Amino acid sequence: MGRSARVALTAKQVETSTKLGYTADGKQPGLNLQVAEGASGINRSWVFRYTSPTTGKRRELGLGAVRQVSLADARSAAAEAGKLVANGLDPKEERDAEKKRRRVAARSILTFEEEWVWLKNQNQTDR
Repeated sequence: MGRSARVALTAKQVETSTKLGYTADGKQPGLNLQVAEGASGINRSWVFRYTSPTTGKRRELGLGAVRQVSLADARSAAAEAGKLVANGLDPKEERDAEKKRRRVAARSILTFEEEWVWLKNQNQTDR
């Protein structure tokens, strides 16, 4: 088992943290606040760090920017990702597979709509 924080992060700490690097949340295993310097100043984002059950390698799953994802939502997302890891699934691979399924479904809907318009136009020209 890896190191873990003893103290849970607070919303105030998250908003004001300037220490570059990762800060673990003591309340949710694997959840980290990542602080990095960017072109517009300091960027803060949520990262779930875990060992992939499929490859055995350390991986990181981005959960979003602090200004878009609250501490509570980040903890919830990290808990869901942790459940996937516990069940032998890689959360990053699952997320990517879901994105691919959505793209395929969107393409199928578009193809269906295009075909329907084409058939409708065919019916009008036959009259």
